Amino acid sequence: MHRLISTVIIFILTLLIITAGFAINTRTTNSINEKINTAIELNTYGEIEDAKNIIQTAIDEWDNHIETMLLFESHGKLDQIEESLKIAQMYIKNGETEMFNAECKRASILIDHFNSLEYPTIYNIF
Repeated sequence: MHRLISTVIIFILTLLIITAGFAINTRTTNSINEKINTAIELNTYGEIEDAKNIIQTAIDEWDNHIETMLLFESHGKLDQIEESLKIAQMYIKNGETEMFNAECKRASILIDHFNSLEYPTIYNIF
């Protein structure tokens, strides 16, 4: 009987940890993705200073949550997203607006791909 109770407790703890990781990762990446899209729009309309501020806000949010996210996910995917955000920031600081838009779109695609892998589907299991 004790084995059954222990197994149920371990199962519930595992389920809670997986749910927490899923919630933290998707909430953070969705928020950052919204900021990236806003920065692209601002840059397109010529509001470069606002785009710089928004991309800096996205990077700051990323830096604040990355350690928690790494508890639940491998470094590779998250490092690619972080690298893309930093490259986009470099482009906007140097005035390369077209390259900034392209790198922001790349970061957005990486985030979308990361989020699609987070959702438990039959394709992600096999």
